[in-house]
Amino acid sequence: DDRMVIKQVIESINMLPRAFAYILTINTHLPFELPESEKKGLLYSVVYKKVGKLFPTVESFDQYFLIVSQLEFLSNELAKTGIEKIVLVGDHPPPFLQSSERDMYSLKFVPSITLETLGQ
Repeated sequence: DDRMVIKQVIESINMLPRAFAYILTINTHLPFELPESEKKGLLYSVVYKKVGKLFPTVESFDQYFLIVSQLEFLSNELAKTGIEKIVLVGDHPPPFLQSSERDMYSLKFVPSITLETLGQ
């Protein structure tokens, strides 16, 4: 589970004044399958009802849901540390087979997210 790897990396870099860490995620790469335990959760059904129709396939929604869940996990883990900022950078769009899924990603831009501690 990528979340356990993320947790271990955060614990390691939290002990350093500055750090660079590269984490290769496995759970969000194709072939992708969201665990049934995630699909049966209340949060999954709530989020699917709100935004599920925006996705061309259930598989693309499932990938979105897992990425958002991992970002939430990362945010919660960071809140427990002294880490003030973390930058996440994607390295490529997913190699979806259907064009409707591929069209959700830009080939011109690399996605990135900066998470910062509030009040810093």
